[in-house]
Amino acid sequence: MFNNLSEKLDKALHVLKGHGRISEINVAETLKEVRRALLDADVNYKIAKEFTNRVKQAYWTNNDYVKIVKTDYCESQDQLDALYSEYMEQGYEGQMVRNDATYDNKRSKNLLKRKEFKTEEFDVIQVLEGKGNWSGYAKRFVLRDKEGKDFGSGVRGQQAQLKELWEMLNTAKGMPNWATCRYFDLTPDGVPRFPVIIDYGYGTRQD
Repeated sequence: MFNNLSEKLDKALHVLKGHGRISEINVAETLKEVRRALLDADVNYKIAKEFTNRVKQAYWTNNDYVKIVKTDYCESQDQLDALYSEYMEQGYEGQMVRNDATYDNKRSKNLLKRKEFKTEEFDVIQVLEGKGNWSGYAKRFVLRDKEGKDFGSGVRGQQAQLKELWEMLNTAKGMPNWATCRYFDLTPDGVPRFPVIIDYGYGTRQD
């Protein structure tokens, strides 16, 4: 029964194939086929209707908690890369890539998350203490890029390491002078988007 249902749901989703943009019309057509597939598999009518209504409601909802993103279809790596750049410019963190294959209700090589990081070294201007449970630990850095722009960044590390860093600020060794930062892309203001410090040190970096 479940294999048959899977095939029917996959067939229903093919209604959307060939559409560069998902619209109200082809969403309605797809939900109609999905509900029919559920009913054919002896799913309770009320449950099937409730499921499709929730999907429909999510599609037409426009608020801070639900955001429907468009689906684009690609035939080459160049098209995929162009869309990735477009998404990043619009403020998204990455790209979900799905192969033209039957949906697997588990982790699958046919559904991949694409996030490309950039890594760069910056000057350390200040190390900031955390708040609440993070009081007494180094929690954020203020960094400066080559253009002289300052920006804040979180720092990756174990609590013991971050506590040692904060305490070291009051010693002769003092504050690190460089930090390696990993980030997604630049904001419209020209500073790293979603930066995280993955390394830091003193003097001139040797590697």
